[in-house]
Amino acid sequence: MGAELTENPGSSHVADAVGMGLPRQLRPLWRLFARDPFFAVVTRALEASFDAAVRLRHLGLEVQSARALGSLETMRGVLEHD
Repeated sequence: MGAELTENPGSSHVADAVGMGLPRQLRPLWRLFARDPFFAVVTRALEASFDAAVRLRHLGLEVQSARALGSLETMRGVLEHD
């Protein structure tokens, strides 16, 4: 199930497949970032981006940061059950 979700969503809508909203070149990196030791570092960076967006009232960056955090955590879960 995990590899199928991370590599080939089939006929699924892009928004329904883990990491498929990312440009094709970034998908392997997203899988890498979801693993230790990168996960903690990337998560902190995305959290800092989200916090900065909230302080600056930049809704676009806030939304993208939150989506990236959720996507990264979902990817980590998929990889753990792969």
